[in-house]
Amino acid sequence: MRVLRVVVIVAGLAGLVAVVPVVHSSPDATYGGADVRLLVLEVAAALALLGLSAAGPARASSLLVGMAGAMWIVPELAGGVDVPLTARTAADALPPLLVATLLVAALLRDAAPGSVAVWTLAGAGVAAGARLLFVDPFDRLDCWRACEHNPLLLGDGLPVLETLGRAGVVVGVGWAAVIWWRRRLSPSGADLARWAVVAAAGVWLVVPPSGITSATDDVAAVTAFVVTQVAVLTWLALEVRDVVLRWRLEARLARQVSLIPAGRDPEELVHSIRAAVREPLLRLAFWAPERNAFVDSRGRLTDPAPGPNERTTTFTREGKVVAAFTHPARLDSQRLERALGPALLLALENGQLRAAALAELGELERSRARVVERAALERRRLERNLHDDAQQRAMSLSLLVRMLEGRSPVAPVVVHRAALLTRALTEELRRVARGIYPAVLADTGLAGAVLDLAERSTDVPVLVGDLPDVRCPGMVETTAYLVVSTGVEDARRGGASEVRVHGARVADGLRVLVEDDATAPASGAEELTDQVGALGGTLVIDGIPGRRRIEVVLPCES
Repeated sequence: MRVLRVVVIVAGLAGLVAVVPVVHSSPDATYGGADVRLLVLEVAAALALLGLSAAGPARASSLLVGMAGAMWIVPELAGGVDVPLTARTAADALPPLLVATLLVAALLRDAAPGSVAVWTLAGAGVAAGARLLFVDPFDRLDCWRACEHNPLLLGDGLPVLETLGRAGVVVGVGWAAVIWWRRRLSPSGADLARWAVVAAAGVWLVVPPSGITSATDDVAAVTAFVVTQVAVLTWLALEVRDVVLRWRLEARLARQVSLIPAGRDPEELVHSIRAAVREPLLRLAFWAPERNAFVDSRGRLTDPAPGPNERTTTFTREGKVVAAFTHPARLDSQRLERALGPALLLALENGQLRAAALAELGELERSRARVVERAALERRRLERNLHDDAQQRAMSLSLLVRMLEGRSPVAPVVVHRAALLTRALTEELRRVARGIYPAVLADTGLAGAVLDLAERSTDVPVLVGDLPDVRCPGMVETTAYLVVSTGVEDARRGGASEVRVHGARVADGLRVLVEDDATAPASGAEELTDQVGALGGTLVIDGIPGRRRIEVVLPCES
C-alpha cells in the first residue's frame, strides 16, 4: 500500500508539471487559464491533497486521497489548447469519478458500510461512461469546453445515463450523511473539512458552468471553484493542526507516565492522564474480566456510560478491552486514542491488572464479611433459643423444685441440693447466652454491653474507662464486644488481678484497648484475628507477662 501510494504521489507531481503550463495557456475554457490566481489556488489544492495522502496512515483512504490529488487539475485539460480531442473528451468525463474518489476516501476514513462506496462508485462509473461514450458535446447548448464532436461516441441519444449516474453519486453522498447522523459522530474540524471538500467538489465538478465563453463569466461557478479549493486547503491546515496537537498530547502523556514509578497505584495513572489531556473531569475505568464489568482504580464496580455532554472512548489491545475513558465531548477521542503511545498502553495494562486484582480482593473481603455476618446471625439465633427455650425451661424446673421443698418425701438435703443445682444451671445458661450475644449490646451499644460485662465479672474486677457513645454497625459492635469479652476471659484464665477496658473514636473507626496483668498468653483473642480482618480491622496483641495489651481497631461508618 505504501509503495502504491508513493507511485501515485510521484505521478501526481509529474502530472502537475505537465498540465499546469497547458492550463495557463488556455484562458477561454479553464479556470486557471482565465485567472492566474485561480490557477495558484488549484495547484495549491492539488498539492494539499497529495500532502494529505503522504502524511496520512497507510490505508486505502490515504491512497484514494492521493489519487484525487493526482487527478485534481486533469479536468482542466478538457478546455486546453492544442490538447488532442480524445484526451479532452476523457478529461471532460473525469469529474464524477473524481468526486466519487473523494467520497469513498471519506467513507473509508469513517468506517462506513461498503455498500455506500459501491453505490457511489457505480453511479460515478455510469456517469463517466455515459459522458465518454454516449454524449456528443457538440449537440449540447450548455457545453463550455470540449464542444467538438465526440470521437469516442458509440451511440447518441442516451444522455439520461449521465444524469442517472450523477444522481447515483448524489444519493451516495446523502446516504453517507444519513449514516453519519445516525451514528451521532462528533466530528473534529478536519472531519468537517473533509466532507466539505466532497460537497463542494460535487457542486464544482458535477454541475459545471454552462453556455459561457469564459470560466470567469459565471460568478456562481467561480465561487464554487474557489470554495472547493479553500476547503481543501482548510482540510490540510486542520490536519496539520491535529498532528501538532497530537504530538503535544503524546509528549505530555509520555512525560506524565514517565513520572509514575512502576507498580504504583492506578489512581496515579488517572491523575497523570487528567493532567496530560488537561481535563479534570476525565474518568478512567478498567475492564475486569473475572467480574465481567468495569471497575475503578480501587477495584470498585463503576459504569463508564457517558452523561450529558460526555462521551466514552474504549481502548482495546489485541482485540481485548483494556480500559474506557469517559470525558467531556469537547475532547477529541480519536486524537486521544492516536496519542496513546507504547508506554501509556503498557501503563494502562498494568493498571488494568492491578485494578482487576483489587476487584477480586474486594470481593474476597466482602465474602469474608458475609461469612462473619452469617456467623453473627447464627449467634443471635442461638442466644434467642437459649433465652426463650432452654433458659425458660430451667427456670420452670427451678420453680418446681422450690415447690417440692417441705412436701417431698425425699430427704430435705437432696431437695435443697437440687434447688441449688437448678439455680446454678439457670445462671449458667444466662451467662452463656450473654456471652454469645448480649441483648444489651443491641439496646445500648458497646459501652452499655461492656459495663454490663464488668458488673457480671465478680471474680476479676473489670475497670471500664472512656468508651465512645457513637453507635457503629452491628457487626462492628459485636466483634469489638467479642474481643473485650474474650480478653476478660483470657485474663481470668491467666490469673489477672484486674482488667482495664477503654476506647475512643478514631478517624472513620473505633479503637478499643483491653489491658491486664495476666501471665499467660491471650490464646482466645488470637482466634478473633480473622474475624476482625474480615471487617477491614486490625487486632494487635502484645506486651510481656504481667503487662498484656490487646488493641482492636475496626471501621465504623455510622
